Amino acid sequence: MIEGRLDIDLYRNDSGVERAEIASSRPLQVSTLFENKTPSEVSETLPLLFSVCGTAQGCAAAAAMEQATGSPGCPVTQDARAALVLAETAREHLLRIALHWPRFLGGQASGRELKEISQLPARLQASLFADRPPFAIGARALPDLDVFKVAATALEALISKLVFGEPAEEFLARPGLRELEAWARGGGSIAARLVRKVMTNDWAMAGDAEPHFLPRLDDDMMLDRLFGDDADGFTAKPEWAGAARETTALTRRRAEPLIADVMAVCGTGLLTRIAARLVDVALIPQDIRACAAQFNDARPADAGEGPAKQSGSGLAQVEAARGRLVHGVRIERGRVARYRILAPTEWNFHPAGAAARGLGRLTAAGEADLTEQAGLLIEAIDPCVGYELRLH
Repeated sequence: MIEGRLDIDLYRNDSGVERAEIASSRPLQVSTLFENKTPSEVSETLPLLFSVCGTAQGCAAAAAMEQATGSPGCPVTQDARAALVLAETAREHLLRIALHWPRFLGGQASGRELKEISQLPARLQASLFADRPPFAIGARALPDLDVFKVAATALEALISKLVFGEPAEEFLARPGLRELEAWARGGGSIAARLVRKVMTNDWAMAGDAEPHFLPRLDDDMMLDRLFGDDADGFTAKPEWAGAARETTALTRRRAEPLIADVMAVCGTGLLTRIAARLVDVALIPQDIRACAAQFNDARPADAGEGPAKQSGSGLAQVEAARGRLVHGVRIERGRVARYRILAPTEWNFHPAGAAARGLGRLTAAGEADLTEQAGLLIEAIDPCVGYELRLH
């Protein structure tokens, strides 16, 4: 499995944090393992190498290689894969909420909840692809709509029960900061209690820093960066238009009414980032239903026909749990000549990125409060690997 970790050092002064330094030991050259392999070999092995977000990795790999070979999956297959990525995103959010958030509240998750959370994506996959590998080149989804609806309903029910203590749609109907505060005051869920703690401690704006959200990336320009002379430097410490960008739940949900209202008051501080995570997970059932709207139109003729190209380039951009995941591939004579992966952690935990900027703005005077604020901010931005936090 591909892991590594982040080393996060905070240097204090009398008013809080003077500066934050982040160093990564993630093995970014692992994508070179795929070179000289066939596209099918890569699609079979790549998802197995990632212990976190393996579904999003598999989806991105399949999409990039299908583009490069001129053999895109049919629309139903693409929607089914997107539904699997959404289910994985829900699982990652729920595990973070159930496993990590309780430690800021003096509690722990129950084994029953963790088991239920972990099983949900597999149930959804079985309803869409049966026993077929979903990310094989040219894979075809075979949706069983009855089984799919049961799995999707179970996911929505778990999100509503575990996170909100009410239907997710009711939470989404809350239009702004005042309503979020009312929900937190009256709720007993882990999420409600954490929001209440942040507000009670006056930490809502902790870590507020100027945002540099990642825009839509042009495919051709991104391929040039991934395979240019400074490809290794770019994938290790990516910047776009001269800035270290952010791609998080806040990036993709910042236009939602609740988040826009909270951000207008609290900037990109703790409360805004936690609320963005909650809105992201609340919207996933709706997004999955939008994918399923295409399933009744499954037809083999939707797929690309003809022999696969033996040479070409492909790029895939997939919204994974922690942000935008990018895969780029160049195929020559039927084999992978170049392969590059750019994960959201490299954007968000760039030495000058969102995490470093936010951590550098913390102002708690006491070591205990500063450590807790920093931990909350790191969890809210959410790296895909473990980290060590040190105060100096």
